[in-house]
Amino acid sequence: WAEPKFVYELDYTPNDPSYSSQYALSKISAALAWDINKGDTSVVIGIVDTGVDWDHPDLAANIWTNWNEIPNNGIDDDNNGYIDDIRGWDFGGLSGTPDNNPMEDQPDHGTHVAGIASAVTDNGIGVASIGFNCKLMPVKTTRNDSRGSNGPYVIYGYEGIVYAADNGAKVINCSWGGTGFSLLGQETINYATAQGSLVVAAAGNSNSTDNHYPSSYKGVLSVVSTTSTDTKSSFSNYGYTVDVSAPGSSIYNTWQNDTYATLSGTSMASPLTAGLAALVFSQFPSYNAEQVGEQIRVNCDDIYNVNPSFQYLLGSGRINAFKSLNSTNSKSVRAIEVNFSDEAPNGDGDGIFEAGETISVGVKFKNYLTPTSFLSIQLESRNSYSSVINNIFDVGSIGTLNEFNNYNSKFTFTISSSVPQNAKLNFLLRFSDGSYSDFQWIETIGNPTYATQSGNDVALTITSKGTFAFNDYPDNLQGNGFKYLDGLNQMFEGALIIGTSTTKISDAARGANQGIQNNDFSIVQPFILNIPGSIADVEGSSVINDNNAGTNKIGVTLKLKTYSFSSSPNNNFIILDYTLVNNNSSSISNLFAGLFFDWDMIDGSGLGDRTEWDNLLNYGFNRNTTGGPTNYNGVALLSGNNYGFYAIKNDGGDGGFQIYDGFDDSEKWQAISG
Repeated sequence: WAEPKFVYELDYTPNDPSYSSQYALSKISAALAWDINKGDTSVVIGIVDTGVDWDHPDLAANIWTNWNEIPNNGIDDDNNGYIDDIRGWDFGGLSGTPDNNPMEDQPDHGTHVAGIASAVTDNGIGVASIGFNCKLMPVKTTRNDSRGSNGPYVIYGYEGIVYAADNGAKVINCSWGGTGFSLLGQETINYATAQGSLVVAAAGNSNSTDNHYPSSYKGVLSVVSTTSTDTKSSFSNYGYTVDVSAPGSSIYNTWQNDTYATLSGTSMASPLTAGLAALVFSQFPSYNAEQVGEQIRVNCDDIYNVNPSFQYLLGSGRINAFKSLNSTNSKSVRAIEVNFSDEAPNGDGDGIFEAGETISVGVKFKNYLTPTSFLSIQLESRNSYSSVINNIFDVGSIGTLNEFNNYNSKFTFTISSSVPQNAKLNFLLRFSDGSYSDFQWIETIGNPTYATQSGNDVALTITSKGTFAFNDYPDNLQGNGFKYLDGLNQMFEGALIIGTSTTKISDAARGANQGIQNNDFSIVQPFILNIPGSIADVEGSSVINDNNAGTNKIGVTLKLKTYSFSSSPNNNFIILDYTLVNNNSSSISNLFAGLFFDWDMIDGSGLGDRTEWDNLLNYGFNRNTTGGPTNYNGVALLSGNNYGFYAIKNDGGDGGFQIYDGFDDSEKWQAISG
């Protein structure tokens, strides 16, 4: 027999003395990847964080330089809005004054993150990094005088993302985040993506499936943390919006000032993935940001055999740098728009998915990578309250970057009679084409206890627990908020508050912990809409009591009726008509009731919003003063003249109390009785 004699090259081994102890690099096959590409110096990674020790001996040579700016001349030479931003920007300074020095104020976080992404490699000192030759753009988004137990707050994160995208960062790492969806955040991600930047973000460290932002925004590559054995790190979030996993436990890397440290967190897993993204950009320069993210995602190693309790909740697996660079025939198809509908003939078309209804699922898809040949997509129920009827969509051949949909052959499922209130109905979309196999989570809500009352120029989501705008504060995904003329949402939170003293308050607003709403009201009759109503074009009704307040309850039942009229001049308001019933054997004295509204007329920001009282017509109103929406949003008492008004500046900057640190009962009493 005869066969060729193969000649093999050694895996590239850098001379950094700590390389042998950096398990994460060997776990993701970094050396094999470096045999293919060590990164291009033109590929920049934005480190949107607490600042970077940019003169660290193991970072300095890889720090980005803005060659369009002349150093220290006090002039914005490149007209990007930032003077002398030679190596990045500091949005917060020490106490809120921005400057051009993105150095960490003290050892916190960002220097470690930067080193993981792209510390100088093969320089005979310290550590190696997956990014190897790729550059680092420090973008400091904290201020040293605003700190919590975990370090400084990231106050200017979204401004930092925009800066990095505008100044050429192909990859933007965000090792920070929290709960609470905002349109501003999603639009910032959309902007960065349109600029050609891939945003990579940490999934969070709460061992939770809760949505975490910015990592849960569409277009972000969300990263779970794993250990040296590929098991999920005990602290790491997981769930339905994560994309990939990466080593994040016990990671040794650079630390301010000119030293090294070992840290754990999804904050470490994210920059490792960001560094890999920079290599993929270097290897596939024609790929757009989304394609780079998908190239990484579909070339992960399956780790579910060692994580059986987290099936389908760790993304596509643990990143593999070699496969991400070596594979030139990867396939990736994603759902980019999903529309659940109770349209006729098997639903009543009211947009509320109730027991017994058949729901259709129209999906728009996109093929990001290699053309498909025999693509098939299947819908699979992963909940106990739905049964899929039409579950297959055979697609066949789809070209690269082409979009397609199933609108002529929608998936359908029925909702069971046992569906509880506000049930999350989770489904898997399964993709297959030859050896290609993939999945994606989608979800909707069954038997919701909230609805959006529209029918005229004003639309408001009303819940059955005494809240408005959204049913799932602070994620704010269940509901449509408050909209005028079908525009963007203008309300972050709304809630009913009643009380008789500082120590006896029943309400549904955020509590002393600003991230959690109080739940003092119990549902007697869920909120339902009647279209048309007996008096108005759209009417709603619900009944609640304050039994959830326990021994501190006031003892009332609250009956709500709502009215919307479609004809002018009554087509720009919704009436909320409350009837309070005393359930006690004795009278209630000193009772006050009020509606709390946290307006964000520029969704997710509230920038430039101003609240005022109209002395002539006796109502409170909110308007925007910085070029946002031009409508005025007013709230008035119609039933009498015993009205009250209390304006709150969220950060307490007007000398009053603030609600960023929570909204306690004494503050609520002051607001409704003052």
